[in-house]
Amino acid sequence: LLAGSGCRGEPSQPKEMFVRRVVADVFAEEPAFTSVRSRKDSTPSVGVISPSKDLRVDGADLVSLICPPPAQVRVDLPARPMSTCLDVRAGVDASVLQDLPSELAGGSVVCTLSANGEVAFEARIPLVQVGRLPGTEWVERRGLKHGDARSLLLETRVLDAEGRQVVPARPLRVGFGGLVLVEESHRPRTRSSPAEPSIVLVVMDTQRADRLSAYGYGRPTSPNLEALAQRGTLFEEAYSASNWTWPSTASILTGLAPEEHGLVDLSSCFLPERLRTLPEALQEAGFTTAAWSANYLVADDKNFDQGFEFFESARRVSQPSKEVVPDVLRWMESWAGTRFFLYVHLLDPHAPLRPLPGGRRLLAADVPEDFSPTAINDYRWCLLEQGYTEEGEVATERCVGPEEQRWISDLYDACTWSGDRWVGRLLEKIEQLGLTEETLFVFTSDHGEELFEHGLLTHGQSLHPELVHVPLILAGPGIAAGERLDAPLSNRFLAQTLAALGGAELAPGPDLFELARRSEPVLTSTTCGFWKGVNFQPILGLRTRSHSLHWAPTGAEWGQDRPGHGDWHLYDIVQDPFEQTDLAKTETETLLRLHADLVERIGALKQQTPAVPFAAGEATLQRLRDLGYVGED
Repeated sequence: LLAGSGCRGEPSQPKEMFVRRVVADVFAEEPAFTSVRSRKDSTPSVGVISPSKDLRVDGADLVSLICPPPAQVRVDLPARPMSTCLDVRAGVDASVLQDLPSELAGGSVVCTLSANGEVAFEARIPLVQVGRLPGTEWVERRGLKHGDARSLLLETRVLDAEGRQVVPARPLRVGFGGLVLVEESHRPRTRSSPAEPSIVLVVMDTQRADRLSAYGYGRPTSPNLEALAQRGTLFEEAYSASNWTWPSTASILTGLAPEEHGLVDLSSCFLPERLRTLPEALQEAGFTTAAWSANYLVADDKNFDQGFEFFESARRVSQPSKEVVPDVLRWMESWAGTRFFLYVHLLDPHAPLRPLPGGRRLLAADVPEDFSPTAINDYRWCLLEQGYTEEGEVATERCVGPEEQRWISDLYDACTWSGDRWVGRLLEKIEQLGLTEETLFVFTSDHGEELFEHGLLTHGQSLHPELVHVPLILAGPGIAAGERLDAPLSNRFLAQTLAALGGAELAPGPDLFELARRSEPVLTSTTCGFWKGVNFQPILGLRTRSHSLHWAPTGAEWGQDRPGHGDWHLYDIVQDPFEQTDLAKTETETLLRLHADLVERIGALKQQTPAVPFAAGEATLQRLRDLGYVGED
């Protein structure tokens, strides 16, 4: 087993690219391991290690083999091709430094990986604080050649400040994370043409469809998307797989429902390595792949970089598009003519709402300059706790006055305009480079935003249309111009559609144009919903051309004991498209029919759910607090 220079390399030869395919995620797939030596008070186990909450260092949560030192563990490797290599990380959880015994001050943890009796990797991690928050960071090695080794020996020990081995008085949460088997290959890059176009996919985080002038909104929020729709196809009734970023973005990149890919809540915060993603499929078909994400939930440490040769993600809560788009434009210039898949995840309509000056003047001129958009998350939590009467009637003004509601709505429109402006910059660059006729441009969103329609604010709470009705526009070679399709469908099938258009193979499933002809019911879901006074409730949704069903499997009526035995909302969306009148108690025959259909569909999907999720570590929890998904508790 020898250290390699890289199963992951920068493309030093433009005509060729390095392709990495994960064969197995050893720790996440029920690993076979044997404890050779361990402490009496703590045996090795699989869990999560989070070295730091500070995004300026590499310290994010990883599924890990926790080996409280001193410990030795033998890990059996799954069957794999001989061409594979190993990636591994060693780390110390931030909790270790929060209460470090004085006798360990100045000491270090040593993590060693051996195969066939030879040390292949050794990390000596100082027990000191890195950055402004307690914690260390991962020590990573990629490209370890394993030869014919059938197992690995992993060892942890602690050294004091003098370098002498000591046994800590209490177990320390340290060990190895991100152990994966990787198959490597080289592929020639290909050239773009009208027959074999590049693909640009823009996901505008938190973008409602009904606030876009391209979708008929009365304010001029999206002139560039209007022009895009005129030369392409617009899907009138596209819906996201979920109402918040992780599950819905994972669905866009895999073509799978949340119940299939398993990334649904705080107990499953990694995109499983075993899944085949759209960029992986396109890369194997000859696309050069790149991604920029302004949302730091969509990051490499959550495995969203699978299949991307170049991947850049935000290292703070909200990265403005002005810091992202210029880098994207420069990358496009460098790779013009090469067939590429470019994924751009922007954050303009997401709180805090900070529009470009032009958008503010046009659509939010009356909003006082001293009105703080950072108050939005405070409003959100107030509404969840106090925004309803005991009978369940909406009482928004307990928390947010009418004027502040209008200001927030106007700022959202201004931010929508800002996002559209950045999309215009991307389209303009494609035109300048002469790539318009050989580029498929796609625009969608991961979810929408509640703006008080049902008494709530921001997102993650419900499955009403303001949260799951999203834009979806495709334009470019092979796409009909000026067409608007009105069948309900899920934007998760973008993955199958783009894979097919790129000549790649992905998980079986219909493409968007086939769905538009079939008009099947659409599934939506969340495990973090708000149901009649109770937060973090699972909610499942089924939407047809005529009705929308929301089912909370453990929900109950206002004031009843929780958890309940299930509760429903039913809406006639032909007569009531904004879902204001609940018919669950009057149209019971329709409710039971749709509920039976929903249960059957969800049951079939859950058979594919990845095994054994793991709870989020402190780094993940801090991100969710920063974005307002969870409170301090």
